[in-house]
Amino acid sequence: MCCVLASDPVDFLRLLAIGYDEICWPEHLDAPANDDRQSAGVYVEPNEPFRDWVTDTFDVAIPATGRDIVKSIASIGDTPPTGDAFCDWVSKVTG
Repeated sequence: MCCVLASDPVDFLRLLAIGYDEICWPEHLDAPANDDRQSAGVYVEPNEPFRDWVTDTFDVAIPATGRDIVKSIASIGDTPPTGDAFCDWVSKVTG
């Protein structure tokens, strides 16, 4: 995945606060954090103090899924233009 993850720094903090153990897998962004992990025996506890800090400091809510924040997902190797400025730039400088 190679794309703009958030439109501003606060949205990026909100994305991190959702509690995904990794934010590099686009297929995970459609489900809540740890949605399929508990059955696999792997569960990462959300960082509640961080979540509280984000919501209290910026007066925002933490969405249930990353797709509420990451609007367009592009990947390295996608044919430009992907619609994602960062991915298109990476393709241009590496291709």
